Amino acid sequence: MCFREKTTLKYEGMKKVEGQQLYVVRYEPKNDSGSKTKLYFDAETFRHVRTEYEQRQVQQMMTQPGVTQQQGDSITKLIEEFSDFKPETGLTLPHTYKLQLSIETLNRRVLQDWTFTLSQFVFNKTLDKKQFNVTEK
Repeated sequence: MCFREKTTLKYEGMKKVEGQQLYVVRYEPKNDSGSKTKLYFDAETFRHVRTEYEQRQVQQMMTQPGVTQQQGDSITKLIEEFSDFKPETGLTLPHTYKLQLSIETLNRRVLQDWTFTLSQFVFNKTLDKKQFNVTEK
């Protein structure tokens, strides 16, 4: 199976996000799973600076044995942002990585933010195989 047979990328034009002009590309899986993904690229440098993932699911509740009632959508959204690009051993890489997770249901809303500042990059390092041994207890 080939990747291109299962997905579609569609150009959606330009959008201004936080004062920055970005190209927007929508990723569509072949099966409609209720998920949406949008990729954002800087209009000047073409760097990938943002991705938005969204998953919608219908919430259902069992009201009586054998009777299910639709309650509405549950929406999970994850936004990742890449910024503070600097050269590292011949590559230009983001040094700040932000994640924002939001989960909305009928009963609650959760919003969580993380920011990672990357200060050290290591390339071509030999890894010990023992680092990948996982044992179950």
